[in-house]
Amino acid sequence: MKIFYTIFVIIVFASNSYARDTYSGAPSKITDWRISCSVDKGSIIGNYPNYVFKTSKNRCTGGTYNQRAEIYTKKAITLSTKAKYDFQTIFTIKDVSKSFTLRAYPEKFDIFQIHDGRDGCAPPLKVNIQTSGLLRLFADYKTGPGEQCERDVIKSGFGKTIIKRDGTEYKLNVLLNFDGKSGFNVDVYLDDKLEVSGKYLPPTGNKYVASKYFYFKHGVYSKNMFDYEMKSKIHMKKVMNYIEPNPLKEAFNNLSKEERKNVQINLKNEGFYSSKIDGYYGKNTEKGLKNFNSKFFDASDLKKSTNLDVLLTKLSKVVARQED
Repeated sequence: MKIFYTIFVIIVFASNSYARDTYSGAPSKITDWRISCSVDKGSIIGNYPNYVFKTSKNRCTGGTYNQRAEIYTKKAITLSTKAKYDFQTIFTIKDVSKSFTLRAYPEKFDIFQIHDGRDGCAPPLKVNIQTSGLLRLFADYKTGPGEQCERDVIKSGFGKTIIKRDGTEYKLNVLLNFDGKSGFNVDVYLDDKLEVSGKYLPPTGNKYVASKYFYFKHGVYSKNMFDYEMKSKIHMKKVMNYIEPNPLKEAFNNLSKEERKNVQINLKNEGFYSSKIDGYYGKNTEKGLKNFNSKFFDASDLKKSTNLDVLLTKLSKVVARQED
């Protein structure tokens, strides 16, 4: 009887990890935020849209992270949802652990996540604030029980702005472009400046655990405990229907910053670019790339990855510096 009961509990727990209501269609606003699992007394104060997050033990079962103070959406969007959403938080954070140096804080943490019901491995998206204060994106593919994963499948690189933990106010926007096929593009802005971008493509093959839906989390989730207070005012709304991705922009942003600057310098040397050499993709970089492609590659189809590779490989090679 005891063995049967144990098996029954495991089966119920496993099935409940996927038991979540979904929205009917693509909601215009997402406001049904709840406390994730439970938290230490006083660790989450407030109601939508204003919250205060403080240090709490991770009271969710399983997992390898020890600190969690998060809210989540009660419902999820379906994998067939084809729409663009903007999650925004206007936040401040004070790290009062007093164990950080001038170069780094003691703990990195996730401030926003997309979950698909999996148990173990990183979810399809983690927007992480590193110990350096820079933003970075993470995601894993799940291949089996527990922590059987393919790690870091979104290789976003790092953001440019250091997020201070001294009470400075920031506006963080996470733009999510869901393609209706279990994938999405993500662009993260800090104070209206693009910091990091990435793309989550659903894995193919029998060895992978498939997503069931997407729901969202916000707060402070970290490997180890640290003393902090984060104040956050949030909203999440549909901003428009799905927008077809820009393969040229994605390929450019997947280069290292040094390579991106090389591209701009080479374009400038050839007379196709006259703006600042900063490694960031904008309308002038796009125009220069397309004009260079037209002249030297007979206007090859830049929706094809092979053509993008040829173009950017040529332009990203080391050059003599002629930066502004």
